[in-house]
Amino acid sequence: MKRWKSGWFRTPLRIVVAVGAVVFGVEFLFMALLHDVIMPLTSFTVSDTIWSIIDAVTLVVLVSPVLYFLVFVRMQRDFAELTRFFAELTDTLMMGVLLVDTDLRVHRWNQWMERKTGISSQQACGKLLTELFADFNSPRLLSAIDLCIKHKSPQLISQTLNRYVLPIPLLSTMHDLKLMQQQVSVAPLTNSRGETLAVISINDVTESVAKSSALARLATKMESQSNRDQLTGALTGIFCGHGWRRNSSKACAIARRSVA
Repeated sequence: MKRWKSGWFRTPLRIVVAVGAVVFGVEFLFMALLHDVIMPLTSFTVSDTIWSIIDAVTLVVLVSPVLYFLVFVRMQRDFAELTRFFAELTDTLMMGVLLVDTDLRVHRWNQWMERKTGISSQQACGKLLTELFADFNSPRLLSAIDLCIKHKSPQLISQTLNRYVLPIPLLSTMHDLKLMQQQVSVAPLTNSRGETLAVISINDVTESVAKSSALARLATKMESQSNRDQLTGALTGIFCGHGWRRNSSKACAIARRSVA
């Protein structure tokens, strides 16, 4: 992030000193010019009341633009730099980050989202989520965004109860899953206009879910096979031994818990 070129303008105290020096110098020159040059040439006299009014008007005329330039313009530049820094930071993350308002309108769409969805940031920003995803239907995400924006309460959406919140197709076909399995968090963020937006972070947990599902199926198959005679197919509890059946049951239970 760029810094101000002048060292005097890096702290609020130095800004105040600079403003005071500029106002004092300009007002001193103006008053000296008016009192020692203009008035003797024009023989114009001014009462103390008029002097007070002129002094007050001069201060307002001088202070307003100086404050605007030294404080507000600098703050706007710093905020713009901070916004660019935030955008660059989110682009480096290995997760999806999007910024939406209460109407589900997208204000930020990082590079991870571009790669996974095939939708560029230029196409996404300004659009509604329902416009970007025709099959969007996630009451849990809508509830999380509403709570986050209205009450500034962070929300965590578990993959166990909500397989996904955005219907993002998978590019890989190595498993039976068609849509990305997601773990999502929603956090509040206030912009420069005082509006609260929702930052949605998406983690891709598809591979973990696929492996857990495969392990659960394998454990179930092992448990079934341990209860049957491999030659006759008849149910038996002695053929494979109680220890094998007990271990396969444990494996099945562990797999099911990992999926949950």
